[in-house]
Amino acid sequence: NLIGSNITNASLILGVTAIITPISGDFILFLTSAAFMVVASLVFTAFVESKRITQIGGVSLIMLYVVFLIVQFTVKGL
Repeated sequence: NLIGSNITNASLILGVTAIITPISGDFILFLTSAAFMVVASLVFTAFVESKRITQIGGVSLIMLYVVFLIVQFTVKGL
């Protein structure tokens, strides 16, 4: 139910936005985002398998997000 809700929300937001104005994207940014999404999902799955996310797990996910932001800004050239 959670996954379906996220897919529906993303589809509706992108659809309405595309109706209002065209959306352009960069394929390299898409690839880096997709790679980080897969890595974050695997890391999160590993934490959930233990039935508990500890403080170390939380910090690990936050650090992964910080690395993601740095890579995105570096790739985009900001």
